[in-house]
Amino acid sequence: MFASFSFFIFLSFLVIDLFVDKDRRLTETPYALFLNNC
Repeated sequence: MFASFSFFIFLSFLVIDLFVDKDRRLTETPYALFLNNC
């Protein structure tokens, strides 16, 4: 339950940041590093 909830928050931050700053998202954010490691 907690894992799915935290994953939902993770996805919501991804979606929000898509509209905020795409260039910064690709270079400076923790989940950009996470996506690069996958």
